[in-house]
Amino acid sequence: MPDNQFEIRNPLREKMASGKLAVGMISRLVRGVEIVAIAKTANFDCLFIDLEYSGFSNETVTRLCIA
Repeated sequence: MPDNQFEIRNPLREKMASGKLAVGMISRLVRGVEIVAIAKTANFDCLFIDLEYSGFSNETVTRLCIA
């Protein structure tokens, strides 16, 4: 790999590839960035943001992803 490139780790994929259980949380109703902190504090491996059955705007989803 050239010196100017870097590798981005994906802990969720690594955990699943090793055969370990990965647990996620789904968010359909909570629009505040607090849900990200709650998922992290509760040791969830991922947060699934439902865009099909929720009324989340692109702005809301962007804020959640950045948090």
